[in-house]
Amino acid sequence: FCRREVLHFQVACQNRSAGCDWISCLGDLEDHLTGCTFKTYPCKYHSRGCTVRLLKSQVHYKCDFRDIECPQCRAITAMNLLTDHISTDCMESRIECPANCKQKFLRKELENHLAYDCSEKTLACIFGSADCRFEAKRPQMETHLCHNESDHLRLVANQCVGLTEIVGHLT
Repeated sequence: FCRREVLHFQVACQNRSAGCDWISCLGDLEDHLTGCTFKTYPCKYHSRGCTVRLLKSQVHYKCDFRDIECPQCRAITAMNLLTDHISTDCMESRIECPANCKQKFLRKELENHLAYDCSEKTLACIFGSADCRFEAKRPQMETHLCHNESDHLRLVANQCVGLTEIVGHLT
C-alpha cells in the first residue's frame, strides 16, 4: 500500500533547471529520464578541468577548455590557454627584443636576432679562446675588434707558441 502511494507522488524532472517542464508521478520518472532531452552531461573537456554540465548540443560550442586553432601559428590549444599561448609560446607572434634594442619581430626570429643583429646583446670577444676577456654590446664589440687587431694577433701568436711547446713535449 505505502509503496503504491509513494510511486503516485507528483514529481518534477531533475532536469527542470535545464528547461524540462515534465511533471508526473514518481513511478514514471525513471522512464522519463532515459529519454529526457534536457539531460545534462559533463563537458567532454572535464579531464582538462571543466566543471560545467551542458546539453549534448552545447558541448562543442561553449566550453572554455575546447580545442581551438591559434589564428597566428595554427597550433591547437585549449581556448582558455590561447591568450597565454600567443603571449609566451606562439612562434608567429610579434615580440619586442628582450635585450631592449626596441626592434620587433616574430618570436621564431628571436634566436637569429640575438645572434646576429641585436645592438643591445652583450657579446664575448671572438678571441676569448686566445685569452681576450673583453665583453661589450655589438656596436662596441665591432669597435674593439677594429682597434685591437695587433693585440689579438699577439694573443693568438702566444697561444700558438704555447701549443707548439705542448706538442714538443708529447713527441
